[in-house]
Amino acid sequence: MADTPLYVPTLEERSKFTDYRKGIWGDSFNWYGSRSWDQVKYAVIHHSVTNPTNDSKSDVDYIAYLHKQRGWGGVGYHFIITADGMVWYVGDISTMRANVADKNHEVIGICLVGDFTKGNPTDDQILSAHDLCEFLLFNTPSIPNLKDWGQLTGHKELQATQCPGTYWKGVDDSIFERIKNRIPYTPQPLPEPIIDWETRYHELAEQKNKEVGVLTAQISLSTEELSTLKAKLADQIVDCQEEKERILENASVSDFPDNEVLNQAVKLLFEKIKKLWKK
Repeated sequence: MADTPLYVPTLEERSKFTDYRKGIWGDSFNWYGSRSWDQVKYAVIHHSVTNPTNDSKSDVDYIAYLHKQRGWGGVGYHFIITADGMVWYVGDISTMRANVADKNHEVIGICLVGDFTKGNPTDDQILSAHDLCEFLLFNTPSIPNLKDWGQLTGHKELQATQCPGTYWKGVDDSIFERIKNRIPYTPQPLPEPIIDWETRYHELAEQKNKEVGVLTAQISLSTEELSTLKAKLADQIVDCQEEKERILENASVSDFPDNEVLNQAVKLLFEKIKKLWKK
């Protein structure tokens, strides 16, 4: 039994991948035949021409029912992408399915639910189709001949059909270009910037060290100024002391009755201190 598990990181991160091979009707692991990996040449986009509902699982099961009605032994696609962008893995990619006549050994079949002769895929379908196809084209080394966007093709490019709709290619706003370049119809918000936290940490640490250096220099300068101020104040105190003694020596009791000698000396002393301080 063929059993090829898949892990598509971009879809898993968005919670848009479901392995439904065991849950869906029919044989997902053997029907409709095996093929070698180097036979695979195309990732092929289809549309289901069914109307999507609010129940994605039912939409997938309905496609399986239609294929059962054809007398097939399993679902004809490898993947079905519902309107909500969920990628349902329904047929093992190592097996052939039934989706391109005479070329099933060369293709991986991807069906988007909807009728694209009447409308467009949903934004979620565009995003998920891109993520799935990018993985198949560039991150599956086991499939050596599937390796560029030129191998993403519509059903109509390999067989006479309208699938996958009117706007697959050939118009400016084609489904192909939107899937290839991951451009949904509704403008999306810009992604959050990716921050290199280790680099940012070192940048902040360097900035902080510079700020600390500046503050240290300022503190050092302030200490020097304080020392100078203290020395100047000490000199002024000495000068004031000398001036006080001189005043007291020259003061005459007759000039200032009672205790006025001392009061006058203190007053003159304060005046002297104020003048010295202003210098």
